[in-house]
Amino acid sequence: MTAPYYEIVTYKVENQQEADAARVSAQHLLKHFPGFIDWIAFSGIDSSAERVDFVVWRCAEEALAAA
Repeated sequence: MTAPYYEIVTYKVENQQEADAARVSAQHLLKHFPGFIDWIAFSGIDSSAERVDFVVWRCAEEALAAA
C-alpha cells in the first residue's frame, strides 16, 4: 500500500471574497479526481488574507496527475 501524499500550499490573497469563491470551486472540482482524499482550508488568525490549503491524496502520482 502506498503512503498518503500531503500537499501544502501557502499563499496570500488580495480579494478575499473572490479567493473564497475560487477555493470552493476548486474543492468541488477536486472531489472528482482519482486519488483525492480531503482538502482542509485554513485562513490566518491575524489576517484572513493569509491562506494555507492542506490537500491529501492517495499517492504522489495521483496528485501530480491532478496538477
